[in-house]
Amino acid sequence: MASRAVFVGSIVLDISISNLAAFPEPDFEFTTSSDIWHDQPARLLPAGTAGSSAIVFATLRGECTLAGVIGKDSMGAYLTQYFEELGISTLSLDNSQTATHTIANGLDGRRQSYFFPGSRLKLDTFIEACKDRPLYFSGLSLVMDRPIVEPLKQLAKTAKLGGQTTVLDIGQAGPEMLNFEEIIVLDDTIDVLIGSEYEYELVMGRSYTAARKQLLAEYPGHVIVKRGRNGIYLDRYNKSRPVHIPGFKVDEINPIGAGDSFGGGFMAAWTNGKDIEYACEFACAAGAVSASNSAGPLGVNQESIYQVMQNPRNTE
Repeated sequence: MASRAVFVGSIVLDISISNLAAFPEPDFEFTTSSDIWHDQPARLLPAGTAGSSAIVFATLRGECTLAGVIGKDSMGAYLTQYFEELGISTLSLDNSQTATHTIANGLDGRRQSYFFPGSRLKLDTFIEACKDRPLYFSGLSLVMDRPIVEPLKQLAKTAKLGGQTTVLDIGQAGPEMLNFEEIIVLDDTIDVLIGSEYEYELVMGRSYTAARKQLLAEYPGHVIVKRGRNGIYLDRYNKSRPVHIPGFKVDEINPIGAGDSFGGGFMAAWTNGKDIEYACEFACAAGAVSASNSAGPLGVNQESIYQVMQNPRNTE
C-alpha cells in the first residue's frame, strides 16, 4: 500500500467570518443595520470532506493526490496553490466551478451560512490517474448525481487490480447520503467502510448495534463506526466480535472537520503498513487533535497526535 494515496470527493473553499457582534437585519440595504462591520478579516480555508482528509494525510505522511472539483476560477486558483504547497497534487474537471461555503459566526453563538455547490463530480474522469493507487472516497453524495455506486466501483477496481486498498466514508449525514441498497452492492471493491453512529442509523433505520449483523452479512469488508469523543467500534472482516477503541480525552473547542481528520489519520497509518486497530487508534487521536484546536484539520500534526495518544481515554 506504499503508492501515493488519492483522496476523491468533496472539495470546498470555506469563507469564514468570526466574532460578529450582530447580523444583518432584513429589508435594509447598505445601512448601519445591513452592513455589518467586523474587526477580524475573513479567512479563506480549504475544506470539503476529501479536501480536509487530504490535508491531514499530507501533513502526516507527505505527498498525495486530491481528485474532485476545483474550478478554473479565483477560488480554485487559491485552493490549487494551497494544496500544492502542502505537496498535494490536484485532479479536476475542465471548465468547472469551485464550491464555496460562506460562514458567519456570532459572538452569541448564532451562525449563518451560504453554500454554492459548484460543478458536479464525474468519477470516470480520474480512472487512469487513479490506477494502482490507494483510494479514499469521501462526500461523494454531496458532489455527485446518481448513480454513484457503479462509477465508484469502476474507479475502486483500478486500485484493487494493483493490489491497493480502498476506503469509503459513507457520509455526510443527510437525505443525499448513500443508502443501504447502494452500500451492499459495493461487493468487494471497498475494503473499509467508515461512518458515524448517526449515519449508520440513517442507513439502516436503527442503531448500528441492532443492525450490524445485517450489514456484515451483506458487506464483505471492515466496518468502522465513529462515536465522537467515545472513539470507534471496529468490525474486522470475518471476525465475530467488534473491537471498541476508546477516544482520547481533550478539551473540545472545534468539532468541525474532526471526522475528516480521522479519515486522513487513518489513511496515513493504514497505507504505512500499520494494522487496522492501530490505524483506528491513530485516527482517533488525529480527530481529537482536530477537535481540540481552533484550526481543526489544519492544526493536526504528527507531534500533537503522539502527545494526545498519551492522554487518558474516554470510558463509558
